[in-house]
Amino acid sequence: MEKFSFLAVAVVGLLIFPAGLAFAASAQLTATSTGPVILGQEVAIELFLDTAGKAVNALSGEVKISFSGDIELQASSDDVTISRIHDGDSIVGAWLVKAKSDDTRRVNFSGIIPGGVTTAHGKIMTLYVVPRYSGVLRLTMTGTTFEHTLLGEAEQLSSNEIAFPVGVFTGAETPALAPEDITPPQDIRAVIYQSEGMFDGQPFIIIHAKDAESGIATYELLETGERYPDETLKNDRGLTWRLIDNLAPLVSSANSGYIYVRVTDREGNASVVEVNRPVQLSPENGQSLFNKWLISFILIVAAGLFLLLWGRKRKRHAQ
Repeated sequence: MEKFSFLAVAVVGLLIFPAGLAFAASAQLTATSTGPVILGQEVAIELFLDTAGKAVNALSGEVKISFSGDIELQASSDDVTISRIHDGDSIVGAWLVKAKSDDTRRVNFSGIIPGGVTTAHGKIMTLYVVPRYSGVLRLTMTGTTFEHTLLGEAEQLSSNEIAFPVGVFTGAETPALAPEDITPPQDIRAVIYQSEGMFDGQPFIIIHAKDAESGIATYELLETGERYPDETLKNDRGLTWRLIDNLAPLVSSANSGYIYVRVTDREGNASVVEVNRPVQLSPENGQSLFNKWLISFILIVAAGLFLLLWGRKRKRHAQ
């Protein structure tokens, strides 16, 4: 089903944002460090996408991390630590699977690139790692892109392994790392919509937020009959916040009580907004940015259902 979702995204992307076709060698993920990988110190390793001349609008990837020490060591999760991940400057506009730092051996991610992109050096994210021993740190990168064409064909990325020597490097200049992100997400807009064709006609919410530094971590929704001050909404974890995906149905009536959205970035900074009351009750009305998102989502669902039915029909004919 994940494949159908990506194919649907590719079809919708072409319909809304036309792009020319290009043909070249296989695409791949690449990685560079911002300086020498020094034993015991945090270093930034940036991941990039090379589309090899093709326009793509969806990406899934996996980074496997391995380590070989100068002395004989058993493989251990203590060899290297992923201290943090930043994706605020990524070309990926909407994450379907966000990269997490809790597994020091594997990082998985997938997302949508709105409008498609052709790039030789498109920033995906930055991994901040701390090696515990001297030796060689290896990143093996694989994945799949989906072409920005009508068929949205999937293409496997060429496997790419990059090795980073880890040592003391006497006299080496320590690179300046990105400072801790202390700025909460900005430009948050959240609007309630309603359409008979989505969520069984139940009102739902669409959120747009940007965090240019560490990137968005979570969206939370609070539906309540009481008004709260901003500081309480930002910091009080005792309230009945509901962790949601972007595009989420409401539990209560859109016109009763108060509805708040809290957006938190990867470094724990949070911003809260009160949600506007419904501005439209069908995808045909209005010309706002959210109207385009709504139409895109409906087209994605329709395209996904079409591809699913088409695949089943072909399977029946083949039997």
